[in-house]
Amino acid sequence: MSRRLSDTEQLLWSLEQNPNLGSTMGAIVMLDGNPDPARLRITVARAVAHVDALSERVQESALPLDPPTWVPDVHFDLDHHLRFIRLGAKPSPDELMRVVTQIVNDPFDRTRPLWQMTLIGGLRNRKSVLVSKLHHSIADGAGALKLAEHLLEFVPDAPAPEPFDLDAIVHSWDAPPEEPKSRSMADTIRLGAERVIGMLNDAAGTLNEPARVAAAGTDVVKAARAFVDHIPGTDHQASPLLSNRSRNRRIIAMTAPMDPLKAAARSMDLSLNDLFVGAAGQALTRYHDALGHEAPDGDQTDGDQADRDETDGDQTDGDQTDAGPESFTATAIVSTRTADSGDRDNAFVPVTLTVPGGDATLEEQALAVGHQVRAKREQLSDQPDLLKAVGSMSGLIPSAVMANVAIEQASRIDFATSNLPGPPIPMWLAATKIRDIVPIGPIAGTAFNLTLLSYDGSAGIGLHLDPHAVRAPDKLVDAIVATFADVGVTVRLV
Repeated sequence: MSRRLSDTEQLLWSLEQNPNLGSTMGAIVMLDGNPDPARLRITVARAVAHVDALSERVQESALPLDPPTWVPDVHFDLDHHLRFIRLGAKPSPDELMRVVTQIVNDPFDRTRPLWQMTLIGGLRNRKSVLVSKLHHSIADGAGALKLAEHLLEFVPDAPAPEPFDLDAIVHSWDAPPEEPKSRSMADTIRLGAERVIGMLNDAAGTLNEPARVAAAGTDVVKAARAFVDHIPGTDHQASPLLSNRSRNRRIIAMTAPMDPLKAAARSMDLSLNDLFVGAAGQALTRYHDALGHEAPDGDQTDGDQADRDETDGDQTDGDQTDAGPESFTATAIVSTRTADSGDRDNAFVPVTLTVPGGDATLEEQALAVGHQVRAKREQLSDQPDLLKAVGSMSGLIPSAVMANVAIEQASRIDFATSNLPGPPIPMWLAATKIRDIVPIGPIAGTAFNLTLLSYDGSAGIGLHLDPHAVRAPDKLVDAIVATFADVGVTVRLV
């Protein structure tokens, strides 16, 4: 069976017209041992047979305005998606992270299902690491965790799965229908018109307005205006220190105990997410101080930014930028997931936040974050499917244009954050205990992404950065460690 990509899925799929907007996300799963490859293959094969997201690929349409579809990959090859490598000479943590970065940021083959797992063996103390990645069009972070449940074991002595013939299952799948070789102009126009009407109706329904095509145009405008409230305008500019952006990436993995994190949040009457985003802002303030720069001017003009961009590459660590009102622009994820949301749903909205910089304390930054998140969550309560509405509108705009708009908006954002609740109990993969799980969030054109995932009393903290924007990653890591240390939380590098 095939089905059309939802408007949200199509938006996330098409934005990769610009390579800087790659929406790959994943996790670094630290294992206390080396899983048996044969057992792991059977576990993954069974999941592929039962989870459509793992066996479907995207088939583009040759017709204007006709969306792509998810279709079974009748040529599915497990060896392409599940890989085993062994690093010699017991690599250092830095060497391991370089390999992980390369794996995560190697582009997907867009003619195959959009996921991959790589088991890395040969590590110190007979340990191993599973690097898992998938495309954001498949699911959001919460959905990805739901999909992972098909692979995990809940007890240490779970029986080995029975051998499984995945090839026989793949051979039973029906090949997707071929695109028509020819179609009349009338049919093409009719299908395009149906697509436009469908998108307008979707947008109208999302906003709980009467689903009438006559009024749908107004509803789309409302959706556009609502979305604008959640993206930075021209008065927002990224810090000059972070303004250089590239396609290059680095990944740094950290962990911290959950109990001190929760205690620190409670002591300030904050949510864990408020504390986490505020801590990212505090770390960035310290990073600027360490490199001899003040925080950015929230009122600077485009012309001022261009002047700074021209000189940024020649600045030394001792140079000072001319900063006025001090703030950073960040994004945080507000979940719109409900009990009715499916595992594959992208039920979230990224909202833009202004995080105080300069002399602001961590508590002041976190309180400012919390106030804005609550206000935007209240605004979104009447528009839970806002991203879907934006996806509907994007179907009317060429993908390259949408990608250019998105990258221009991302250039105004300093950093992205996400906070995910993971399994609160220990888990096993192919009879091997999972020690830590470190999430990897997409940078999507910002300077860096900092994502937290809780697991069994520990917090995995993944720093995914653009080294052209963050010129001194070690100093940013030091700033993150110092910021959490100030509230009694010990962050260590993995």
